[in-house]
Amino acid sequence: TERKQAIEAIKRSELQFRLIWENSEDGIRLVDENGIIIMVNEAYCRMVEKKRKELEGKPFSVVYLPEQMDKVLRLHKERAKNKAIKSYIEQEFTLWNRKKIWFGVSNSFFNIDDNNKYILAIFRDITDRKEYDEKIKSTLSMLHATLESTTDGILVVDEKGKVTGYNQKFVKM
Repeated sequence: TERKQAIEAIKRSELQFRLIWENSEDGIRLVDENGIIIMVNEAYCRMVEKKRKELEGKPFSVVYLPEQMDKVLRLHKERAKNKAIKSYIEQEFTLWNRKKIWFGVSNSFFNIDDNNKYILAIFRDITDRKEYDEKIKSTLSMLHATLESTTDGILVVDEKGKVTGYNQKFVKM
């Protein structure tokens, strides 16, 4: 009876893990220290536009441009050996099909035993946010240029009466 209960508990735990893994909106990838993909979820497959069978058991660099694959894999091996992979990065990636996508990537190191070291990476597509940030920067730059090119002096004051900005014409006045 105890053995059956233990087996059932393991099955429940495995089912819970699978449900979480497969239903995540974030892409999840597990690689070993040599960069070989152990597991990926469907969200990751959608993000990199490759099927699971094209990824699992292969170097993770298969999602990069062919001319980048060796370099990316070599850097991964060096960083994994030294545990120098950053815990979080935001970076634009150029995928194997030349599609550019911004990812926020969280990385975690762990060992299952003394011999096997792994890196779990969780990918979030942040392309829309990055494009929005660029639009805001561009708009602010145009606003600044407009403020500085006008012949009027401009003083910006917030709702509490605090000066938050001015142009050079105002300073000269």
